[in-house]
Amino acid sequence: MKWLTIPADVEIRDFFTDEKIRDFSFKEFVLKSLLCDPAFFGKNAEDIASSVELVRLFRGCKGPGDVLPLEREDWKRLCDAAERPSNPFFPQFAAFMGTFFAALKHASDTKPEAKTELQAV
Repeated sequence: MKWLTIPADVEIRDFFTDEKIRDFSFKEFVLKSLLCDPAFFGKNAEDIASSVELVRLFRGCKGPGDVLPLEREDWKRLCDAAERPSNPFFPQFAAFMGTFFAALKHASDTKPEAKTELQAV
């Protein structure tokens, strides 16, 4: 099992003008890019089963800071799709997604401790 902490959204900016183009979430990156790569999620029944489970998990993700439990093989497929996509990432987006790749690469082997809230006395 791997524990993936969802990173903060990134701002995609124009290289020349530095104008903000749009916000881009890790959830969107996974659901609209990585899981759409047939080389990793469409070759056989095992790939498709992995995709079904990952879609279920990421649809339930509320956003940055959420921690998702991933089966090690599902996590490996996501990492492989990010590291060697069958269609290269658009450079203007990829230049801003370093935190996304780091979050995948550094998913934890242990479940993070539950955060406690301070209680009023």
